[in-house]
Amino acid sequence: MRGKTTILRLVGVLGLIIILVSCAPSKYELENQLSQNCKTTQLAGEYIVQWTSGKIEKIKAEDDVDFLNRVQQKELLNQTDFLKWSGRNFILKSSSLKHKASTNLVALPKNIPDMDTPPPVNSFGFTKNNTSWALAQLGAPELWDKNILGQGRVSAIIDTGLNLELKSAFEGRIHENGDLGQDEDQNGFKGDQNGWDFTTHSPLQKDWLGHGTNIASLIASNHKLYKISVAPESKIIPVAYTQSETGTLDQALKAINYSYKRGAQLINLSWSGESCSRGLELTLKSIAQKNVLFFTSSGNEGLDLDSTPRFPASLKIPGLLTIGSINQKDKVAAFSNFGLSVDLLAPGDRVPVINGTGLVAPFSRGTSLSTPLSLGLAALIWSAFPGAPSHMVEQALLESARNKRLQATDALTRLNELMIHSDINL
Repeated sequence: MRGKTTILRLVGVLGLIIILVSCAPSKYELENQLSQNCKTTQLAGEYIVQWTSGKIEKIKAEDDVDFLNRVQQKELLNQTDFLKWSGRNFILKSSSLKHKASTNLVALPKNIPDMDTPPPVNSFGFTKNNTSWALAQLGAPELWDKNILGQGRVSAIIDTGLNLELKSAFEGRIHENGDLGQDEDQNGFKGDQNGWDFTTHSPLQKDWLGHGTNIASLIASNHKLYKISVAPESKIIPVAYTQSETGTLDQALKAINYSYKRGAQLINLSWSGESCSRGLELTLKSIAQKNVLFFTSSGNEGLDLDSTPRFPASLKIPGLLTIGSINQKDKVAAFSNFGLSVDLLAPGDRVPVINGTGLVAPFSRGTSLSTPLSLGLAALIWSAFPGAPSHMVEQALLESARNKRLQATDALTRLNELMIHSDINL
C-alpha cells in the first residue's frame, strides 16, 4: 500500500510538471531563436537556473532536452525548491582598453606616510591639488568643499577583485561585516570580511588582473596622496567573478545577488556581453526594485547599441544606467558605444587610476572607467540626502545631465528639488 501511495505521488508531481510546461512555457523553454552573436558567446553544454529559494546554479548537459530532464529530476528530488527561470550560460568581457605601457607611473606606498604634500607626479592627467582632471570635469571638488564625500554609501564592484595590500589607497574604505571566518553575519559566506571571490569560492584575497582595483580607485580610494576617487568616504565591497578579461554569466549573477545581500546600495558592472539570457534581466530588475542602483558600461567597440545590442547595456530597466565615455575635450570618445541605450556620459579617455600593483596610471581608457565615475557621483549626491529612494537619485542624474554629461552640482541641486517636493523628510 505504501509503494502504491508513493507511485501515485510521483505520478501527481509528473502531471504537475507537464501542466507547468504546457501552461507556462516561459518558465521552462529556452531561447531557441538565438542571434548569431549570441551563439558565438554561448558556452556549449552549460545552462543557468535560479530556484525559488533564490539559489543560482550552473548545470552541464548534453543538449536542451537533457538539461530540461535534469531540471525536472532535481524538482522531483527536492519538492520544496522549484525552477524560477532558466537560460544558457554566456561569456562576458570587461569594458577596458589595453594601452601602451607608460613611463609616467608613480608608486604608492603601502602605508600612508606622514607627509603634508604628495611626492611629485607627472602633471598630465591632474589639475591643481593633485586632482584628476576627470573629477574636476565632473565638478566633484565643489561638493567635497561642502563636506559631501559619499559618507554612508556602499558600492559593490563586481570585477576581478581588489589588491588588499594597497593600504594607502583603500585603508578604511572596505565595507566590512565583521565576518572573520565563522560566518558571524550568517550570510553563508564564511570569512567574507573583505568581500568574496566566486572564482575560488572563498574570501577575497587579491585582484587577479588589476581591473577591479582600477574601478575601486575611481569610486572610493583615499585622498591622502592623490585625488582619484569621486566619493572618498564611501565604502566598497569588492567581489571577484572572474580572474581574466572574460567571465561567465553564472558567476556574475551569483556575485550580483551576493552584493545586494551584503548591503550594496550601488553596484558597478564594468563589463558586457552578447548574452540573450533573460536571467540577467530578471535578476537586475528584481534587485533594482529594492532601492539599489546599477551602473553598467556601454562597451568599447564604437557600435550603435540600437542596432547592435550589448547586455546589460541595452536593457531598459528602471534602476539600471548605461554609461558611455567622453574625453578631455568633452567629446564622445571614439571607442565608446553609443545610441539611445546610453543614458549618461562621463570621462573615460586618459583617466588616472590606481592599477593593480599600486601605481598611478594616468593614461587609462575605457567605458569601464566612466561607469565607476558615474556611480561615484551618484554616491556623492545620495550621501547628501541619505533618505532619498534610489529612483529619485536616478531621476536627478538623468534630468540634470546636459547632453547626457554629468555635473555634480547640477545633480545635487536637482535631487534637492525632488526631495523638497516629496513627502520624504530631508
